[in-house]
Amino acid sequence: MDKANLVDQTIPEISIEKKSEKISAQVELLANLGLPSIEITLFEDAERETEDSNQRKLHLGEKVNKKLTSASETPYQNTYGTVEFSINPYPANNSGKISPASEKSSNETSSRDRNQQLKREKRHLLSEIIEDSTGSDRFHRQVRKEMSELPISILRTINESGVKFYPARETTDAAPYLSDYWDQYPAWFLPQGDSGLVSLSQRHLLNNRREIDSAVSHEAGHTIDDALFPGETKFSQSSKFKRSYQRDLQNMTEEGKREVEYYLQSGSTGRTETLAELFNFTQNGWSNSNIQKHFPNSLKVLRNRVNKVFGKGSTYY
Repeated sequence: MDKANLVDQTIPEISIEKKSEKISAQVELLANLGLPSIEITLFEDAERETEDSNQRKLHLGEKVNKKLTSASETPYQNTYGTVEFSINPYPANNSGKISPASEKSSNETSSRDRNQQLKREKRHLLSEIIEDSTGSDRFHRQVRKEMSELPISILRTINESGVKFYPARETTDAAPYLSDYWDQYPAWFLPQGDSGLVSLSQRHLLNNRREIDSAVSHEAGHTIDDALFPGETKFSQSSKFKRSYQRDLQNMTEEGKREVEYYLQSGSTGRTETLAELFNFTQNGWSNSNIQKHFPNSLKVLRNRVNKVFGKGSTYY
């Protein structure tokens, strides 16, 4: 049964009767759900470690007959440690079987509800992330449209980081203390402590959907660099990414190096920019510099990391 079609409803608090290898608990649902009860099977695994320390409430249909496979699928925590769980949200009818017609109707309604909920959350996230700036209303709408294509898990992370996106006439409008030198760039990310700001230039990008898409995804790649390696340095500076970056450099032809010269800057800058542009490629399937051709090992490492941290499906290419 497709978990995307299940009702998205926070489950009331459960009580666990005893500690055992397999724990079953019955939960009484709220009457307006129209479901008298739901069985949740919890599989204890106190030894499992996860890089994602965030906890969340169980949601109906969040994981259905599927064991935890990655740190991105945050486990439910109880007093006994980390647990895996599966959910069967549909009670049997009087004959002991689920009515296909009833199940289909419920699935269709829940899917619509879930989609509406996600749309509302995206609208809220975008309103939090995108700041009013000197760009025109048209440019603001275009930036918002392209940002709405990012996975919701990425938007959540950007919002939690406090990074703001400014659709401006000139990029320095978002940071007037910078020199006019920075206005030559269509977009840039400026770190500010644990947060930062992204400025996008209307003069360079207006009415160019492809370039807006690229700029938004590239700068989003900068904002999630920290989140990909929580509690440590940026993922672009991790030993794993450094090794893949070096392998790609060793295999690169002189012609290739000329094509991606911007991403070969000394120090940490080259790796940071490479990660951001590779993230752009995972979202849009193209890059002005064909970076995916020159950094195949780095692309593979980044794609695996993004899908692990933010969930499978967070990269499209």
